[in-house]
Amino acid sequence: MYHPPKRKYLKIAELDTRSAEGTPKTQLISVLVMKARELGAEALIVEDNSTTIGYPFVMNNTGGMYDTVPTRIVPAFHATAIRYIEQ
Repeated sequence: MYHPPKRKYLKIAELDTRSAEGTPKTQLISVLVMKARELGAEALIVEDNSTTIGYPFVMNNTGGMYDTVPTRIVPAFHATAIRYIEQ
């Protein structure tokens, strides 16, 4: 989840992960989920801190036109591992 739940919860841990450019974001989320499970968490509140590098347009020296360059993303996430409190 990307927003805190409405139910009462207890924070178990703050987790951070980042990886090399081009690493699938789902791979990093899986790492966070596995670590949270080891700690006994029932859910994660995830914040995407990925950064974009490069420029979307680059001058083409041969014709003076702009070329489109694929945007490169360096994935990074911060997560709060939580456990729900019985009401």
